[in-house]
Amino acid sequence: MLRDDWVIIHSDTVQVEPVAKGRPRTFKQGRYYKTITPEKTKEFERKLAWLFASALTLRKLKKIDRDQAVGVSILCVHTRPKSMRTARHSGDLIWKTTKPDSDNLAKAVLDSLVKSGILDDDAQIVWHECGKAYSEYSHEEKRVTPGRVSIELFALRGDVET
Repeated sequence: MLRDDWVIIHSDTVQVEPVAKGRPRTFKQGRYYKTITPEKTKEFERKLAWLFASALTLRKLKKIDRDQAVGVSILCVHTRPKSMRTARHSGDLIWKTTKPDSDNLAKAVLDSLVKSGILDDDAQIVWHECGKAYSEYSHEEKRVTPGRVSIELFALRGDVET
């Protein structure tokens, strides 16, 4: 996919600690099976959807058409642990190579985009990329930047009204 073919239609950063999509649990209840999503995942998706919907309303942005192809770039920044706040670690973003997996982070963010009303269906997403990192740290001020989720939504250059 060439980035030159795409144009940014929405960009946003929300201050919330990223949570990966948890595995659904299925159990038998009488004659029926019931599947539940973990509470931590549901709460994260609800909060993120509310924040995205608020941003959409405040900026008076239009909902993305159902038949429009969408690309998504996601950066999930986790709060830096205390063990990485020493002088031997850089103050900049540090790529996170531990769990949770970036695909599970992406699933949770994409589901919240649908719940917020920005997208009708996550089937509209034809490509996505997801990165995960630890937040910045100021060694002078001894201050860590809180976790956040940044997204950029793209549309094909020909599909966007100018």
